[in-house]
Amino acid sequence: MFSKGLAENHYIPASLASEEEYLDILQVALNFNVYTDFFKETTIIDGKLLSANANSFSDGLAFLSKGFSEDLAFNIINYHTYQNDSAQLAIIAKETIPIFTTANLPYTSFCHEEDRITLKVNYYDCYSLGDSYIYYITAYKDEDRYIINDLQWEKVNP
Repeated sequence: MFSKGLAENHYIPASLASEEEYLDILQVALNFNVYTDFFKETTIIDGKLLSANANSFSDGLAFLSKGFSEDLAFNIINYHTYQNDSAQLAIIAKETIPIFTTANLPYTSFCHEEDRITLKVNYYDCYSLGDSYIYYITAYKDEDRYIINDLQWEKVNP
């Protein structure tokens, strides 16, 4: 695995990123907007929460593939949705992935290697006081944009 195989000293604080690297990091953050838009833009019909962005599994896959690899988009859609009796894509309310935003930049370091970037984001006091986690976000460059293709959430201490 790219992100976990790197030595700690290969990660650079986001605050020290060049302008180009900073824009790459922002692009990865913006990909999470695709995820939040998919689940935020909904309608309720017959007591079911339906996606306003996708009528079918394949529509959902196409929507999320704007920011995530097809495999990762498939896993997200498969975990969070189901086809209801009317063949519409219904959303299942359950725990979601952490959403990386620009507010997380002070806790972010990165490693940029050719057409791939891995962000390492430190989170503190997530589930209880004193706990800490590391969120690895790996994305690859596809033509002129980055596509997130791996997410890892690791507990650092109890």
